[in-house]
Amino acid sequence: MRVDDHAHVFTFKTFLTRAAEADLKVRLMAWHLSEAAANDAVRLAKAVLLGENADVRLAAFAATWGLGGSPILEFLRRGCLPDIGAVTDALMADTATAAEEADAAAVLLMMDVVDQDSTPEELALYETQFTQTADQAERYPGRALPFVMINPLRGNAALDYLRRGLDEGRCVGVKLYPSLGYTVTDPMIPKILRACQDAAAPIIMHCNDAGFCGPGYDCTYCSPMDWQDAVADYDVRFDFAHFGDHTKGNAASDTHPSWRDFITTLMDRFPDRVYADVSYQSGPLGTPEEREAYVAWLKGQLANEKRGKNILFGTDSFLIFLATTARNYWDFFKTALGDDFNRIAVENPARFLGLPAAGTAPDPNTALGRHVAYLRERKNAPDSRFGQGSAPAGWLAGLL
Repeated sequence: MRVDDHAHVFTFKTFLTRAAEADLKVRLMAWHLSEAAANDAVRLAKAVLLGENADVRLAAFAATWGLGGSPILEFLRRGCLPDIGAVTDALMADTATAAEEADAAAVLLMMDVVDQDSTPEELALYETQFTQTADQAERYPGRALPFVMINPLRGNAALDYLRRGLDEGRCVGVKLYPSLGYTVTDPMIPKILRACQDAAAPIIMHCNDAGFCGPGYDCTYCSPMDWQDAVADYDVRFDFAHFGDHTKGNAASDTHPSWRDFITTLMDRFPDRVYADVSYQSGPLGTPEEREAYVAWLKGQLANEKRGKNILFGTDSFLIFLATTARNYWDFFKTALGDDFNRIAVENPARFLGLPAAGTAPDPNTALGRHVAYLRERKNAPDSRFGQGSAPAGWLAGLL
């Protein structure tokens, strides 16, 4: 089963706080939109949330800014969809087509962009996102694999999502995003890591110098140098997302050694625990020379006995549409790696996620074991959505 280890299905309705809005403008401008166009994109999203027709607004936006055919339009369209189920349907269709497998899976990473100034109404958006994202696991059993995002900026309320995600079996792992405004020294981090260790739940942590970054903070909160002791102290499978990618010309991340190189040293030290995914990286999106150099580097890592087992495929859909299409991103890696693609899309994700061999039950005390029990319970619930998106994945055979 091929897996996209890094994807998102939030909607603007479940995500667009004031903090997220400011970050979104920065991300749009990073891909060659003017400040005026970025502001107009945010106005478009807000207008659709208030009931305006998304297709009409998108057509007007494209005409105004000369963006006909740009993948950014698909990014905006998906964000404007009415619910997370609709975004998930689009993602899973993309994934099955690009993977050339009807059974292909995707990790659904939640996003909770809040800060100390967020209003009660903004804080409440994540509850809807959490519930709707967890529901997708029921609709696409064994194929849609939710990771609950824990944001310490919520205070102790964040721990309730940890409990509901892992203890209740709604999610199979945890997402961290330090550049939103917290460091590895936050007192909540040991509680999160201990809970993941106890539940054998993997962690995916944002790790590059871009993405969403809280005002007044900086990307170095994601530095793998800072998180190496946490990796050493807890027996947790830990994915440094985006492989510590650096944006060319970003002075804030001009560090030595590079984050990418440092992550590979962590793989050497902790071969059973440290992973990295290749989602939304500058190399595959660069010039022909940069793409060629990236492929040579990646093949070199895959040839390494330890590192080759710990590299994961991911797209960062639907955020990847800010730069290219998800299909193009899949095709780049399938073409570049040939037969080796299945190592990063099948074998390594199965190990990272803890997926058992078909028909083999996972430990019931682990996050994945609880997730299987949750799916089994929901299958026969009166309000069940079980299998509405697809039949259960093959690895669930005989377990439900």
